Amino acid sequence: MNRTSNCVARRATFLVAMAAVAAAAFAVSASAAAAPLEVTIGGVDGTQGTLMVAVYDAAGYRTKSVRASAQPPGSPVFRFDLPEGEYAVAAFHDRNDNGKLDVNLMGVPTEPYGFSRHGAATMGPLGWADTNFELPAGGARIAVQLSN
Repeated sequence: MNRTSNCVARRATFLVAMAAVAAAAFAVSASAAAAPLEVTIGGVDGTQGTLMVAVYDAAGYRTKSVRASAQPPGSPVFRFDLPEGEYAVAAFHDRNDNGKLDVNLMGVPTEPYGFSRHGAATMGPLGWADTNFELPAGGARIAVQLSN
């Protein structure tokens, strides 16, 4: 093997090794950045319909959402992996499976709904300050109680 090909072979080996190190570092940082959020939904009052759960970030964007069949007894638990930060959770029991929260003529929900921090709307919609919580790197467990 001549000197030039030996240099090329060493350089190729070095580049492959660096790529492997970079991939491993990325995998570790990506998994370290995910904080587990466990959301328990209480107040599910029947097996008809679907539970809709959405997680919102501080900018008000829905970051994760899930739909699941309503299955009492017990309280269903949903798990999300998210970067640490501030979030809010909204949930409702779509009893008639039409994919939306039904409201009456005055705009008041007619299906059970709830928010993180047990926020309950009294005269109008809740704000971020009423529903947000901090998700630390170690994760968190929260409960959302559905009510009409």
